[in-house]
Amino acid sequence: MNKTFNKARTATRSVSVAARKLERWDRTRPDFPGEHLIVALAGIALLVAAGRTRTPMRSMLLTAAGTAALGRAANGRGGLARVASWLVGK
Repeated sequence: MNKTFNKARTATRSVSVAARKLERWDRTRPDFPGEHLIVALAGIALLVAAGRTRTPMRSMLLTAAGTAALGRAANGRGGLARVASWLVGK
């Protein structure tokens, strides 16, 4: 039991470290034009797919992925929120 717990703990730490490295890389890379629009469209497509699927688990996973993509598009460094604030002059 303790051995299994230690393996799970180690795996969780590995995933956490990898996620932090990926986030650090993502913050330092330059945006490319239209990146957030593409991510927003992908999020909308995932939400539409979630509404059309008949499997509850698939619907839940697609909804989660679509919501995450829309959130990423809106909150990223050069996200839609930044573009919208520029358009209204704030």
